[in-house]
Amino acid sequence: ELALDHPGEVPGLGDVVQVVAGAGIANALKKDGTVWVWGSNWQRQFGFAAPTDQPSPTRGWVLEPRQVPGLPPVTALAVG
Repeated sequence: ELALDHPGEVPGLGDVVQVVAGAGIANALKKDGTVWVWGSNWQRQFGFAAPTDQPSPTRGWVLEPRQVPGLPPVTALAVG
């Protein structure tokens, strides 16, 4: 499980060329053009359903990086 309170290596996520982060969300761009996300997905903005709709400590949070589905190869990330 990832620690949310301090930076560190993300287990199992290699070949990363760029990382961007915002309020409650982190994104990683891999060499192959895939985008991986973790953090608050409570509005399903990652392109897949939130982990749960029920009240719990992880409500709407994706704690392990998951690939964003349906994107063509990406060359750069930005936080708005």
